[in-house]
Amino acid sequence: MESMGDVELKQIQVFIAVVQSGGLTAAQARLGMGCPAISKHLSDLETRTRLILCSRGRAGFQLTEVGERFYRASLNLQDNWQAFKRDVSALSVPRVRKLRVASVDATLSDIANPLPSVLSRLKSEFADVQISIRLMPPEKIADGLLKQQLDLGLSFRSENRLPLHSEVMYRERLCLVGKSEFLEAETETIIWLELAQQKGLISFKSSHQLHGPSTIAEKLKRIPEQICCESVEEILWQVLVSNRIGLVPVHVLNQYSLASLDLVVQELDDVRSDIYAVYRKDKTQSDIVRRVQQLLRETQACA
Repeated sequence: MESMGDVELKQIQVFIAVVQSGGLTAAQARLGMGCPAISKHLSDLETRTRLILCSRGRAGFQLTEVGERFYRASLNLQDNWQAFKRDVSALSVPRVRKLRVASVDATLSDIANPLPSVLSRLKSEFADVQISIRLMPPEKIADGLLKQQLDLGLSFRSENRLPLHSEVMYRERLCLVGKSEFLEAETETIIWLELAQQKGLISFKSSHQLHGPSTIAEKLKRIPEQICCESVEEILWQVLVSNRIGLVPVHVLNQYSLASLDLVVQELDDVRSDIYAVYRKDKTQSDIVRRVQQLLRETQACA
Protein backbone atom coordinates (compact mmCIF):
# COMPACT_ATOMS: atom_id res chain seq x y z
CA MET A 1 0.00 0.00 0.00
CA GLU A 2 1.27 3.48 -0.81
CA SER A 3 1.91 5.96 1.96
CA MET A 4 -1.41 7.57 2.97
CA GLY A 5 -1.34 11.31 3.45
CA ASP A 6 -3.78 14.03 4.48
CA VAL A 7 -5.74 13.76 1.23
CA GLU A 8 -6.91 10.22 2.06
CA LEU A 9 -8.54 11.32 5.32
CA LYS A 10 -11.25 13.13 3.35
CA GLN A 11 -11.69 10.06 1.12
CA ILE A 12 -12.06 7.80 4.15
CA GLN A 13 -14.68 10.16 5.63
CA VAL A 14 -16.61 9.98 2.34
CA PHE A 15 -16.34 6.18 2.37
CA ILE A 16 -17.73 5.99 5.94
CA ALA A 17 -20.61 8.32 5.05
CA VAL A 18 -21.55 6.24 1.98
CA VAL A 19 -21.52 3.00 3.98
CA GLN A 20 -23.59 4.50 6.81
CA SER A 21 -26.05 6.08 4.33
CA GLY A 22 -26.44 2.86 2.33
CA GLY A 23 -25.20 4.17 -1.00
CA LEU A 24 -23.96 7.13 -3.01
CA THR A 25 -27.35 8.70 -3.72
CA ALA A 26 -28.40 8.60 -0.08
CA ALA A 27 -25.05 10.10 1.00
CA GLN A 28 -25.35 13.21 -1.19
CA ALA A 29 -27.23 15.33 1.33
CA ARG A 30 -24.97 14.25 4.20
CA LEU A 31 -21.78 15.05 2.30
CA GLY A 32 -23.06 18.09 0.38
CA MET A 33 -21.75 16.78 -2.95
CA GLY A 34 -23.14 14.98 -5.98
CA CYS A 35 -22.75 11.33 -6.97
CA PRO A 36 -19.93 11.93 -9.50
CA ALA A 37 -17.78 13.66 -6.85
CA ILE A 38 -18.54 10.93 -4.30
CA SER A 39 -17.70 8.22 -6.81
CA LYS A 40 -14.38 9.91 -7.61
CA HIS A 41 -13.42 10.00 -3.91
CA LEU A 42 -14.14 6.28 -3.63
CA SER A 43 -12.21 5.50 -6.80
CA ASP A 44 -9.23 7.55 -5.63
CA LEU A 45 -9.32 5.75 -2.28
CA GLU A 46 -9.30 2.33 -3.96
CA THR A 47 -6.48 3.43 -6.23
CA ARG A 48 -4.33 4.67 -3.35
CA THR A 49 -5.03 1.62 -1.17
CA ARG A 50 -4.96 -0.87 -4.09
CA LEU A 51 -8.06 -2.47 -2.61
CA ILE A 52 -11.51 -3.22 -4.02
CA LEU A 53 -13.73 -1.85 -1.29
CA CYS A 54 -17.19 -1.93 -2.85
CA SER A 55 -19.32 -2.46 -5.90
CA ARG A 56 -21.50 0.45 -6.96
CA GLY A 57 -23.14 -0.55 -10.21
CA ARG A 58 -26.76 -1.00 -11.19
CA ALA A 59 -27.21 -3.60 -8.48
CA GLY A 60 -26.56 -0.89 -5.91
CA PHE A 61 -23.84 -0.23 -3.37
CA GLN A 62 -22.29 -3.33 -1.81
CA LEU A 63 -19.19 -3.69 0.38
CA THR A 64 -16.68 -6.39 -0.46
CA GLU A 65 -15.26 -8.56 2.31
CA VAL A 66 -12.13 -6.43 2.22
CA GLY A 67 -14.33 -3.34 2.23
CA GLU A 68 -16.08 -4.47 5.42
CA ARG A 69 -12.74 -4.93 7.17
CA PHE A 70 -11.57 -1.57 5.81
CA TYR A 71 -14.78 0.04 7.08
CA ARG A 72 -14.18 -1.26 10.63
CA ALA A 73 -10.58 -0.01 10.47
CA SER A 74 -11.87 3.35 9.19
CA LEU A 75 -14.22 3.69 12.16
CA ASN A 76 -11.30 3.06 14.51
CA LEU A 77 -9.29 5.69 12.65
CA GLN A 78 -12.16 8.17 12.89
CA ASP A 79 -12.50 7.61 16.64
CA ASN A 80 -8.75 7.98 17.12
CA TRP A 81 -8.73 11.12 14.98
CA GLN A 82 -11.46 12.71 17.09
CA ALA A 83 -9.55 11.81 20.26
CA PHE A 84 -6.40 13.30 18.72
CA LYS A 85 -8.20 16.59 17.98
CA ARG A 86 -9.54 16.74 21.53
CA ASP A 87 -6.04 16.16 22.94
CA VAL A 88 -4.58 18.86 20.71
CA SER A 89 -7.32 21.31 21.71
CA ALA A 90 -6.48 20.68 25.36
CA LEU A 91 -2.87 21.60 24.60
CA SER A 92 -3.78 24.86 22.89
CA VAL A 93 -2.37 28.04 24.42
CA PRO A 94 -5.17 29.97 26.18
CA ARG A 95 -6.35 33.07 24.38
CA VAL A 96 -4.60 36.19 25.59
CA ARG A 97 -5.91 39.66 24.83
CA LYS A 98 -3.61 42.62 25.24
CA LEU A 99 -4.18 46.22 26.23
CA ARG A 100 -1.14 48.43 25.60
CA VAL A 101 -1.37 51.70 27.53
CA ALA A 102 0.97 54.68 27.61
CA SER A 103 0.69 57.61 30.00
CA VAL A 104 2.40 60.92 30.50
CA ASP A 105 4.34 61.30 33.75
CA ALA A 106 2.68 62.04 37.09
CA THR A 107 -0.85 60.68 36.71
CA LEU A 108 -0.93 57.61 38.97
CA SER A 109 -0.85 59.55 42.26
CA ASP A 110 -3.88 61.67 41.33
CA ILE A 111 -6.99 60.31 43.05
CA ALA A 112 -9.06 61.97 40.31
CA ASN A 113 -7.53 59.62 37.73
CA PRO A 114 -10.18 56.94 37.02
CA LEU A 115 -7.92 54.63 35.01
CA PRO A 116 -6.58 52.46 37.89
CA SER A 117 -10.10 51.50 38.97
CA VAL A 118 -11.20 51.05 35.35
CA LEU A 119 -8.31 48.66 34.65
CA SER A 120 -9.06 46.75 37.84
CA ARG A 121 -12.66 46.30 36.73
CA LEU A 122 -11.50 45.29 33.26
CA LYS A 123 -9.32 42.53 34.74
CA SER A 124 -12.31 41.20 36.67
CA GLU A 125 -14.39 41.09 33.47
CA PHE A 126 -11.68 39.71 31.16
CA ALA A 127 -9.49 37.19 32.97
CA ASP A 128 -7.37 36.68 29.85
CA VAL A 129 -6.39 40.33 29.34
CA GLN A 130 -2.74 41.32 29.71
CA ILE A 131 -2.19 45.01 30.46
CA SER A 132 1.11 46.78 29.85
CA ILE A 133 1.70 50.42 30.81
CA ARG A 134 4.59 52.68 29.81
CA LEU A 135 5.45 56.32 30.50
CA MET A 136 5.91 58.46 27.40
CA PRO A 137 5.76 62.11 26.33
CA PRO A 138 2.59 63.05 24.42
CA GLU A 139 4.20 63.07 20.98
CA LYS A 140 5.42 59.48 21.41
CA ILE A 141 2.00 58.41 22.66
CA ALA A 142 0.40 59.79 19.49
CA ASP A 143 3.06 58.16 17.33
CA GLY A 144 2.58 54.79 19.05
CA LEU A 145 -1.17 54.95 18.51
CA LEU A 146 -0.77 55.88 14.85
CA LYS A 147 1.63 52.96 14.32
CA GLN A 148 -0.75 50.60 16.18
CA GLN A 149 1.92 49.93 18.82
CA LEU A 150 -0.43 51.27 21.54
CA ASP A 151 -4.14 50.87 22.24
CA LEU A 152 -4.77 53.72 24.70
CA GLY A 153 -2.94 56.86 25.75
CA LEU A 154 -3.24 59.25 28.71
CA SER A 155 -2.07 62.65 27.60
CA PHE A 156 -2.44 66.30 28.47
CA ARG A 157 -2.56 66.99 24.73
CA SER A 158 -5.71 66.54 22.68
CA GLU A 159 -5.05 64.54 19.50
CA ASN A 160 -7.55 64.85 16.68
CA ARG A 161 -5.47 63.68 13.72
CA LEU A 162 -7.42 60.90 12.02
CA PRO A 163 -7.81 58.16 13.05
CA LEU A 164 -6.94 59.43 16.56
CA HIS A 165 -9.68 60.61 18.88
CA SER A 166 -9.44 62.32 22.28
CA GLU A 167 -11.87 62.55 25.17
CA VAL A 168 -11.39 64.42 28.44
CA MET A 169 -10.87 61.74 31.08
CA TYR A 170 -10.44 63.95 34.15
CA ARG A 171 -9.00 67.29 35.26
CA GLU A 172 -6.08 67.70 37.64
CA ARG A 173 -5.51 70.58 40.05
CA LEU A 174 -2.45 72.74 39.50
CA CYS A 175 -0.15 74.84 41.66
CA LEU A 176 2.83 77.14 41.29
CA VAL A 177 6.22 76.44 42.87
CA GLY A 178 8.87 79.08 43.51
CA LYS A 179 11.91 79.87 45.65
CA SER A 180 11.23 81.18 49.13
CA GLU A 181 13.72 84.03 48.63
CA PHE A 182 11.29 85.59 46.16
CA LEU A 183 7.95 84.45 47.52
CA GLU A 184 6.08 83.47 50.63
CA ALA A 185 3.21 81.04 51.08
CA GLU A 186 0.93 84.02 51.79
CA THR A 187 1.91 85.88 48.62
CA GLU A 188 -1.13 86.65 46.50
CA THR A 189 -1.62 84.63 43.35
CA ILE A 190 -1.42 87.72 41.18
CA ILE A 191 2.13 88.38 42.43
CA TRP A 192 3.10 84.80 41.55
CA LEU A 193 1.73 85.27 38.06
CA GLU A 194 3.59 88.56 37.60
CA LEU A 195 6.82 86.90 38.72
CA ALA A 196 6.22 84.01 36.34
CA GLN A 197 5.71 86.53 33.55
CA GLN A 198 9.04 88.20 34.41
CA LYS A 199 11.22 85.16 35.10
CA GLY A 200 9.49 82.55 32.93
CA LEU A 201 7.26 79.56 33.49
CA ILE A 202 8.46 75.95 33.64
CA SER A 203 6.10 73.09 32.94
CA PHE A 204 6.07 69.59 31.50
CA LYS A 205 2.72 70.21 29.86
CA SER A 206 2.85 72.39 26.81
CA SER A 207 -0.42 73.67 25.38
CA HIS A 208 -2.33 73.46 28.67
CA GLN A 209 -6.09 73.23 28.45
CA LEU A 210 -6.79 75.21 31.62
CA HIS A 211 -10.13 75.60 33.35
CA GLY A 212 -10.99 77.70 36.37
CA PRO A 213 -11.46 81.31 37.45
CA SER A 214 -11.15 83.26 34.24
CA THR A 215 -8.59 85.82 35.45
CA ILE A 216 -6.07 83.28 36.75
CA ALA A 217 -6.53 80.79 33.93
CA GLU A 218 -6.27 83.46 31.23
CA LYS A 219 -3.13 84.99 32.77
CA LEU A 220 -1.51 81.56 32.92
CA LYS A 221 -2.32 80.91 29.28
CA ARG A 222 -0.62 84.16 28.28
CA ILE A 223 2.63 83.39 30.11
CA PRO A 224 5.12 81.89 27.63
CA GLU A 225 6.77 78.65 28.72
CA GLN A 226 10.53 79.02 28.55
CA ILE A 227 11.29 75.39 29.44
CA CYS A 228 9.17 72.29 28.96
CA CYS A 229 10.40 69.46 31.17
CA GLU A 230 9.69 65.73 31.08
CA SER A 231 9.06 65.24 34.81
CA VAL A 232 8.04 67.10 37.94
CA GLU A 233 11.45 66.54 39.50
CA GLU A 234 13.10 68.17 36.52
CA ILE A 235 10.80 71.16 36.98
CA LEU A 236 11.82 71.48 40.64
CA TRP A 237 15.50 71.35 39.68
CA GLN A 238 14.94 74.07 37.10
CA VAL A 239 13.11 76.21 39.67
CA LEU A 240 16.08 75.84 42.03
CA VAL A 241 18.77 76.73 39.51
CA SER A 242 17.00 79.24 37.26
CA ASN A 243 14.73 81.19 39.65
CA ARG A 244 11.79 80.56 37.33
CA ILE A 245 8.29 79.58 38.47
CA GLY A 246 7.12 76.00 38.07
CA LEU A 247 3.61 74.89 37.17
CA VAL A 248 2.91 71.37 38.47
CA PRO A 249 0.01 69.13 39.54
CA VAL A 250 -0.83 69.48 43.23
CA HIS A 251 -0.98 65.75 43.88
CA VAL A 252 2.67 65.02 43.01
CA LEU A 253 4.20 67.38 45.58
CA ASN A 254 3.47 65.14 48.58
CA GLN A 255 6.56 63.09 47.80
CA TYR A 256 8.89 66.09 48.14
CA SER A 257 10.08 67.99 51.19
CA LEU A 258 9.76 71.42 49.64
CA ALA A 259 10.65 73.30 52.84
CA SER A 260 14.08 71.66 52.91
CA LEU A 261 14.58 72.82 49.34
CA ASP A 262 13.54 76.38 50.25
CA LEU A 263 10.60 76.13 47.89
CA VAL A 264 7.07 77.39 48.50
CA VAL A 265 3.80 76.43 46.85
CA GLN A 266 0.84 78.50 45.74
CA GLU A 267 -2.26 76.44 45.03
CA LEU A 268 -4.41 77.86 42.26
CA ASP A 269 -8.02 77.93 43.38
CA ASP A 270 -9.96 75.49 41.23
CA VAL A 271 -7.59 75.81 38.26
CA ARG A 272 -7.40 72.47 36.50
CA SER A 273 -5.78 71.00 33.42
CA ASP A 274 -7.40 68.45 31.12
CA ILE A 275 -6.08 64.90 30.94
CA TYR A 276 -7.24 63.09 27.81
CA ALA A 277 -7.87 59.48 26.88
CA VAL A 278 -6.52 59.08 23.34
CA TYR A 279 -7.18 56.10 21.10
CA ARG A 280 -7.67 55.03 17.50
CA LYS A 281 -11.23 55.34 16.27
CA ASP A 282 -11.33 52.87 13.37
CA LYS A 283 -11.93 49.20 12.54
CA THR A 284 -8.68 48.13 14.27
CA GLN A 285 -10.20 48.94 17.66
CA SER A 286 -10.56 45.83 19.83
CA ASP A 287 -13.43 44.89 22.12
CA ILE A 288 -11.09 45.47 25.08
CA VAL A 289 -10.43 49.09 24.05
CA ARG A 290 -14.14 49.68 23.46
CA ARG A 291 -14.91 48.37 26.94
CA VAL A 292 -12.27 50.65 28.50
CA GLN A 293 -13.82 53.63 26.71
CA GLN A 294 -17.25 52.65 27.99
CA LEU A 295 -16.01 52.35 31.57
CA LEU A 296 -14.19 55.70 31.37
CA ARG A 297 -17.35 57.39 30.07
CA GLU A 298 -19.33 55.86 32.90
CA THR A 299 -16.92 57.37 35.44
CA GLN A 300 -17.28 60.75 33.71
CA ALA A 301 -21.06 60.51 33.93
CA CYS A 302 -20.84 59.75 37.66
CA ALA A 303 -18.32 62.51 38.39
